[in-house]
Amino acid sequence: MNATPYTTPIRLAIAQTLNRVKDVGRVHEYERYAADSKAFKNLYMFACSDKKDHIRGWYIKHAKGRVTNFSTTRYQLIDTWEVVGLMSQHDETQSDIVFDELVGDVCRSLRTDGSVTVFYEESGEDQEVGAQLTSSEHVMFAGVLCHRAVLELVTVRTVKKVELDAAHLDDFNTAGVKVPPTGTAIITLNEGV
Repeated sequence: MNATPYTTPIRLAIAQTLNRVKDVGRVHEYERYAADSKAFKNLYMFACSDKKDHIRGWYIKHAKGRVTNFSTTRYQLIDTWEVVGLMSQHDETQSDIVFDELVGDVCRSLRTDGSVTVFYEESGEDQEVGAQLTSSEHVMFAGVLCHRAVLELVTVRTVKKVELDAAHLDDFNTAGVKVPPTGTAIITLNEGV
């Protein structure tokens, strides 16, 4: 199945917003992997103006998506994103405090940057706004003790039903299932194969 084009603008907006935060580190639009530990570590290596190379980076993960009826002609798309940050632990530089401040800067930026806030739902007084810190812990990452923070960000959009459904019809067509213009797919299963 092809990736829906409806997540791409949000993923890009989140990445661009992160990249505007001073000394945020390496930003990846998806969770990165590598075959060996050194190559994996290099994906997240970053040099701040005041420090030698160390692990400092972020990746964006589309964690959950829901589609609900908004009206007779529109769907509401509710997406939950995880924005995961990592930074090498260095006691002598008080990295715990530095990382907490960086996480705060990222949350503030995701809450106020216009390229991301356009995807937020109008909320009431007691509702969460922007990215929320869901966990902060120490982990081993590529053989290095690191701080790790997971931020959760919920975005809400409405789209015309025909636009979203047409995008998914293309997914069926590329999978070899031809969908007639009426939108009803007829799939014949071979019995006894």
